Amino acid sequence: MTATIKTTNLQHESAATANITLTSGGNVGIGTSSPDYNLDVSGTTDPRIILQSTGTASTDDTIFINRVGGTTATNQIWFGDSGSASTGKLQYDHSNNAMTFHTNGGTERMRIDSSGNLKFNSGYGSAATAYGCRAWVNFNGAGTPSIRGSGNISSVTDTAVGKFTVSFSTAMSDLNYTVVGGGGQVDVTLANLLVATHTSTSVFYIQFSTGAANIDPPQAMLAIFR
Repeated sequence: MTATIKTTNLQHESAATANITLTSGGNVGIGTSSPDYNLDVSGTTDPRIILQSTGTASTDDTIFINRVGGTTATNQIWFGDSGSASTGKLQYDHSNNAMTFHTNGGTERMRIDSSGNLKFNSGYGSAATAYGCRAWVNFNGAGTPSIRGSGNISSVTDTAVGKFTVSFSTAMSDLNYTVVGGGGQVDVTLANLLVATHTSTSVFYIQFSTGAANIDPPQAMLAIFR
């Protein structure tokens, strides 16, 4: 037996249709008279559930969607279509405190683990940790150094022929970072990054050389990984 709560469509008051249904099993249907779940919201065009605070700009409340499970449970949000209810999925696994992202049939493609490491599968064969470039710079080292483009680099200073001091905008967390790069001149004379030393988390020192002599390369490119 189904107990039905009938509401009147406010735009058509004469049509007392069953817009909300409460079944004997406790399922609630909105827009459906046969709800399959605890809350089943259906609509022919763009059905929505909207949570909205009515507070002012200075007193707005934080809006929560909170799903509490056991310490080894998984919380999931599914994105389905007519072919599958879980074509895409966002999942939090409480057993290892990891957030995972699933696409194309629910296959895991990306993960944020409990340590905050980002892991994704892009040709690795499985989700593996991605080690991001923490800083980079493209600069003209001839004369007074001129930065063409950069990320997390505040300045490049010429200290001698072929030697430069590079400063981070935001310091590295430790000294275990790696500097890679190279340089050259317009006539395709190459300059190797001969020395890259760092004893500081805020600056590092580099030296460019052709092998025969140090040079200030007009084209210098560096990337820093950690």
